[in-house]
Amino acid sequence: MHEPPLNRPERPTAPSAAPGFALWNLGFRPFYLLASLFSAISVLLWAAQFSGYLPSGYLQGPVWHGHEMLFGYTTAVIAGFLLTAVRAWTNEPTPSGVPLMALAALWICGRVLVLTPLAMTAAVVNAAFPVAVAVAIGTPLLRSRNVRNYFFVGLLVLMGGLILAVHLALQGRFELSPRLGLQLALDLVLFIMAVMGGRVIPMFTNNGVTGANATRNALVEKFALGTVILLFAADLLQLPQTVIAMIALISALAHGVRLCLWKPWRTLATPLVWILHAAYAWIVVHLTLRGLSGLELLGGSLATHALTVGAIGGLTIGMMTRTARGHTGRPLVADGFELTCFLLIQVAATVRVFGGIASPGLYMVSVQLSALLWAAAFGLYAVRYWPVLTRPRQADDDQRVAVIAPPAATRKIRGESEKIAVPEIGYPSLEALLAAVRACRACEAHLPLGPRPVLRAGETARVLVVGQAPGARVHATGIPWDDPSGERLRAWMGVDKDVFYDESRIAIIPMGYCYPGRGNGGDMPPRRECAALWLDHLLAWLPRIELTLLIGQYAQRHFLGNRRKSSLAATARAWREYAPQYMPLPHPSPRNQPWFKRHPWFERQLVPELRARIKTLSVR
Repeated sequence: MHEPPLNRPERPTAPSAAPGFALWNLGFRPFYLLASLFSAISVLLWAAQFSGYLPSGYLQGPVWHGHEMLFGYTTAVIAGFLLTAVRAWTNEPTPSGVPLMALAALWICGRVLVLTPLAMTAAVVNAAFPVAVAVAIGTPLLRSRNVRNYFFVGLLVLMGGLILAVHLALQGRFELSPRLGLQLALDLVLFIMAVMGGRVIPMFTNNGVTGANATRNALVEKFALGTVILLFAADLLQLPQTVIAMIALISALAHGVRLCLWKPWRTLATPLVWILHAAYAWIVVHLTLRGLSGLELLGGSLATHALTVGAIGGLTIGMMTRTARGHTGRPLVADGFELTCFLLIQVAATVRVFGGIASPGLYMVSVQLSALLWAAAFGLYAVRYWPVLTRPRQADDDQRVAVIAPPAATRKIRGESEKIAVPEIGYPSLEALLAAVRACRACEAHLPLGPRPVLRAGETARVLVVGQAPGARVHATGIPWDDPSGERLRAWMGVDKDVFYDESRIAIIPMGYCYPGRGNGGDMPPRRECAALWLDHLLAWLPRIELTLLIGQYAQRHFLGNRRKSSLAATARAWREYAPQYMPLPHPSPRNQPWFKRHPWFERQLVPELRARIKTLSVR
């Protein structure tokens, strides 16, 4: 994983809205609330329109229903998720306050305009929304050079293009079947879910279920995502249905293997986790039914609703619950309301997809019952989360005490006695602690580029990497070891970036969390405030660490104390004395190339031992 945890709580900042009203503080708040309300109401409107009770507007019938579920509800949830996640990934601001209100207003206008005769206005406004979100997340991604997530900008622009194409096709201005446009949009959403599911579901599983051991296989990952891209291309080129069917069935197999590697059967006691696995299982069902419909064995709408009701409905309500809880300081445990929502969605999907298969005569009843169950689930979510999403985070008062005005204590910092704030309160979760660390401003006056703590950790991590302090490049990107030193370190460990940045496996906590600036001949030493304030708190949340890599003299001095040898080389050569708990290493910086030439034993002897130990811990 390349990003900080997605459910990281909001960093305490100066309020951008009126005190006590937090709806416009961060993207997930208004868009999760709007999406849940709209989702509950729109399926009832669809039922009314289907029955002839709703006056005709610009869009009507199945096209309106599909348009609003994809370009209305789903796009709103994606917007809320990305506006929140990008802030966490980049540590850069995303729209809040008035700009966030403007985005929400644009989305609401799109929902209203499709019910009016203003066809071209509806087309432009609806297409503009995902493009506006692309700009909103693209700015912080570019500013932080978060290259790995640039593709989300492209996907949102593509979504805007598909929306415009569907509208122009309906107006006779563009030769495209509106249903094909909606199918391409479904494929696009499927790809987004497959990407994000692969990133977060194994991580949340390992963090939330002790001993789950959810794993990822690089070949399976590439094959699963690649087949979805092939499916999009096949639909775009309108290849024969038998070809599309074969691609869908092969993709179903790949995603089924992927899901099995995540050990879904071990999550049944944890609703916040099993809902994500259940939603992903519906992707496998969708692809299977898509293949069977291409072979003319089943109707195509069954596959569509396996994706929309089962996968999209399940994954969105699961992520809306988890991220809302995490970002508002609440425990990551589902209550009775949320469990009811999860079950209602699963039953709605089962009734909608399999009701008609079991008895064709019950098709209309299955449609109506599924709509009522869906509306009940999201209506209940809206009622349950209205106060959660509109009020400040639950732990704000405690967070301010911990970060801004904790009890003062006197410690030796760089040879001087000065008073520093020592947090002495407990934290409800590791996510809350990490948020407090990232909000720390204890040594702001001493940092030339300002504070930007860079670290990551998960409670299930078995390896801890302790370096010195971020360099200027890492300060800019917010990604630890995102430099040539990191490339060499990963080579020593024998892991790729996906494993190295998966905080459920590897925690990365340097001695200093912020870039300390330049000194004579290189970067300044890490500031000692970080370890004094936070390290004990962080280590207490990492009970499964079995191997700590001590990179450089500062980490070795702190953890080994008087057990260190007279030099770094002597300490590293004596690594067996510190095993199995610690492994002292030199810094992998290119500037240390002369050291590596003087000590060839290091790469011949110690590096193979390091790789073997990493492999033993099943970090690969």
